[in-house]
Amino acid sequence: MLKPTMRLKQRYVLFKVQVPKINHESNHENNLSYEEIHRLIYGSLRSLYGDVGVYPMGYRIMEYDEKTGYGIVRFSRRYIMEGIAALALITERTDKTNKTNKIRLTCIGTSGTIKKLKEKYILSK
Repeated sequence: MLKPTMRLKQRYVLFKVQVPKINHESNHENNLSYEEIHRLIYGSLRSLYGDVGVYPMGYRIMEYDEKTGYGIVRFSRRYIMEGIAALALITERTDKTNKTNKIRLTCIGTSGTIKKLKEKYILSK
């Protein structure tokens, strides 16, 4: 086991998926699945930093609730700002019928642990 000083430090980002009200008028499903969120975030990271730049970020979706739209994603501490930038640049998604819908991923907060992230931002509401 590695000493704590030798381990890579991680940071967790709480985000919320927001769908504009104009999209609710359509008959299409507006809740994004885990797979869609992963595809959107990874695609944004790849378009900004390439495959070689994404690897050291330590990107991983830790949790995602399809009903509420809240999710937690992990990044390496060194690349937290790059990860937040990639989340902020996600502005649209393509549904199963190849129709483009506008969405927004809003970063709500960051923390060093998932427990503190939930206490600070989700449970305080």
